Amino acid sequence: MIRLNMARENDWIYNRDGTKCHSDLFCSVIDKINLALQQAVIQYQIIQKDYNEFDVYLVIDEEEEMDMVQRLFLENYEKYQKKSRFHFFFVNCLYPSEKTGKLAWFISNAKEKNI
Repeated sequence: MIRLNMARENDWIYNRDGTKCHSDLFCSVIDKINLALQQAVIQYQIIQKDYNEFDVYLVIDEEEEMDMVQRLFLENYEKYQKKSRFHFFFVNCLYPSEKTGKLAWFISNAKEKNI
């Protein structure tokens, strides 16, 4: 097992109890959805609004797959962390930042707690 000790500050998912985990776990969740639904998710962005609250923006291939994508996302995320709330938004396209020219797939607005 490899343990990640360093990352950019905005790459961490902060938990209310002061612990944190790397946002790459969302990549794993999306990979599992795409494996199950043959590449249904084209683009995504996840914004951590608070410790256990997230906005999930998704661009998907087929509108009929919305419910299944949400269900698979929740099922797969719950394997990593419990008691989080997700608000899903299905959009036509996600655009990169005008400043950087890059699309940040994860943004945390929660702050690290010193325990």
